[in-house]
Amino acid sequence: MVFGEFLKAAPSIAQDVHSWCESDDKLYDAISRSASGLTTKWQITEWLDPEQTRGSKERQRLEHAIDDAVRDLRLPDATTCGLFLQDPPTHFRHKHVEPFRTELLALAEDVAAQAKLVPHPRYTWQRKDECWVLQSDISAWPVLVRYLRKVRFGHGEARSVISVMGFASSFCEQDAVDQLISCIEKKMRNYHWPTGDDVRLLVFYSDGWIYNSPICAPLVRNAEIAAEYLRGVQVPFDHVYLIFGRSGEAYELHPDLNRCT
Repeated sequence: MVFGEFLKAAPSIAQDVHSWCESDDKLYDAISRSASGLTTKWQITEWLDPEQTRGSKERQRLEHAIDDAVRDLRLPDATTCGLFLQDPPTHFRHKHVEPFRTELLALAEDVAAQAKLVPHPRYTWQRKDECWVLQSDISAWPVLVRYLRKVRFGHGEARSVISVMGFASSFCEQDAVDQLISCIEKKMRNYHWPTGDDVRLLVFYSDGWIYNSPICAPLVRNAEIAAEYLRGVQVPFDHVYLIFGRSGEAYELHPDLNRCT
């Protein structure tokens, strides 16, 4: 569980935790107890943008499906081929595997034929050995145009290679920071203000590495921004923490900004 990883990343906090367990109370995610019997209640939330995550997973599924479809397909004359996928992505239908392969091979053969003509009647030629087939050109291929926005053809040294090009992220760091603040705000809105209990909030960053906007570098910058926000609002939690899953870095955001050691 995330709380266990947090204790590993924050030995100074772990030394005060004699035992802990997942909570049966829907309001809390974990309960910890100190050696002296003091109880701390924890809310845990993930720093993750649901909309970005959903779109990223759809893109990944399309990338994998196209990659599987063109596996072992050999293009003429040691051609290298880069496939740039539609955005937003379209679900790849299994019935299109063979038509996709057939149309891509036919397109590659047509490009190879055009390469022998001067001037080249069709497509966009950056150099004599580099051809771009744009979306207006792909429209002649009904299955390809469903999934591809452009295709780049080049000439390899020994064998044909087909690469499915990943989507270039248009997300920015501010998107990520806004989502961090948003997830903290949501927890604060939904929490009933304390009545003397020691209640803490733990925010963790895990799948965001894969599916969401790039975050600020260095990691402490994200903690600084969140801590600055918390200094300007009324916080219902006694402490707020942020942990980065891959790096193992953890920070206290409230009441003071500190690296957890």
